[in-house]
Order: sequence, then structure tokens, then C-alpha cells
Amino acid sequence: MIKNPFQQLRKENVAEKPDPNSELIEEMRILLKRIKKLESEVEVIKKTIQEVDILNKHHELDIRTEDTSPKDEIKQRDIQNSPTILYMSAPTADGVFSDFAEDIQIGKSIYVLVVETKERGTFSVIESKDAIATAIISTTQFLKPACKIVSSTNGIPNQIVTIEKGTAVFDGEFWKVEQKAIIKLEKKA
Repeated sequence: MIKNPFQQLRKENVAEKPDPNSELIEEMRILLKRIKKLESEVEVIKKTIQEVDILNKHHELDIRTEDTSPKDEIKQRDIQNSPTILYMSAPTADGVFSDFAEDIQIGKSIYVLVVETKERGTFSVIESKDAIATAIISTTQFLKPACKIVSSTNGIPNQIVTIEKGTAVFDGEFWKVEQKAIIKLEKKA
């Protein structure tokens, strides 16, 4: 017999309510299964990477490391059959292109150089809007070290016309202007 009526209510409430932790336990069980599955997938990926590394070493693939720059590859390449195209940023005041790459770099590349032999190539200003906009920022700094400007327009030019390509020689490390390109600056409507 129950002496206290509240004890009866408490027993009834306890009997009706499911264990509040059971939902959390089920959720944890599901999460643990997912974690185990992900861990096994990570192990498979690690093994695949190891196998690829072994294959690369076996076949002596040329994989670029972080300390190899594109400039080093360009210097080492034997230029024989087809001309190589290099994109150059502004030269130094004495006409040395110390920064060049095989891919155009928007906002940085101003010149394109066609390598004709190991030591010689011809260059001109890239005729894209981005390159022209970069070059026009400072004609003294970006154009005059490598170009002779024969005519200019009133106002801000938006086109650079190459009259004659310049020539550059490779000294084993950098390209140096041998003969300046002849250009004119125009304002196209």
C-alpha cells in the first residue's frame, strides 16, 4: 500500500517516460559506425597513395618538387624543334627580364618572347587588355627599358602596336634585351 499519493504519481510518470538517454545512445551508435567507415576509407586512400608513390619511383616519373621553379625547368630544357613561348614581366632598368614563365600571369606579364634558339628570341608587348593596362601604368618603368616608343597619343592610350619586334639573348639565367622593340601607343575609339 502506498502511503503517499505523490509516490504513486512518480511511479506512474517513471513508467510512462522512456529513458531520455536512449535517443542519445542510439545517435552515438550511428556516429560510431560512420566514424569507423570513414577511418576505413582513409586507410584505403593511404594505401592507394603509397602504391602510386611506388609506381612513380619505379617508372622514374619527373615529379616537380616545391623547390624546383619553372625558371629552372626552362633553363634546363633543350630547345630544339618547336619554339617555346615565355611570358615576361617588366624588365629591369637595364633591360633584363629576370621574371618569366611559360604561362601568362594576369597583372604581371607584359611581354611575350618566342624562343628561337637556346640563346636568342624575339619579343613584343602582349596585346591583351590586361597587359596593356599594366604597361600603361608606367611607360618609363614597364616599356622604355625594352621598347622604343616612336609615337604616342594624347590622353591615355588603350592600344600598343608593335612595329618591330625586339630581340633578347639568354645568358644562362636571364633574358636580356639586345635590340629594343619599336612600338607606338594609340588611343582606339
